Amino acid sequence: MIAPRDTINQSLRQFAASIQAPRLELNEEGVCAFTYEGKYEVVIEVPEEASQVYFYAPVITLPTKQPSELAGLYEKLLKLNAFSALTRGATVALDPRQPHILLCYQYPIHLMDEVRFYNVLTNFVLALDELHKQLSDFEFAVPEAYSVS
Repeated sequence: MIAPRDTINQSLRQFAASIQAPRLELNEEGVCAFTYEGKYEVVIEVPEEASQVYFYAPVITLPTKQPSELAGLYEKLLKLNAFSALTRGATVALDPRQPHILLCYQYPIHLMDEVRFYNVLTNFVLALDELHKQLSDFEFAVPEAYSVS
């Protein structure tokens, strides 16, 4: 049986080749972060002994406002999150480490192959793009560099 991280590294290499990008692979912590199509920071993470691969990306940097001033943004995010319909199965979350809103998705590694990885990742980016469009009426900063530590 192939180790979970090896399965994802194989899929990352195949994905990078398919989009003519530099080699992608998980680091020693099981994380791979890259810019997709020069537009979005995407993070793929496989914790040690994990059964899931995690995809996440910062959507916006939270503005430095009073919590009450963010009520409209939070309401919109919760509505978009309902049943994951508008997020293509992904969820919207507050980043516990940084002042960002994240789009998050997970998938069982034992069901993953190169084709499914490509489909899941491109679908995730389509959801990310749609989320940006849905939030276009709010003033916010798009994270330029996302720290995964």
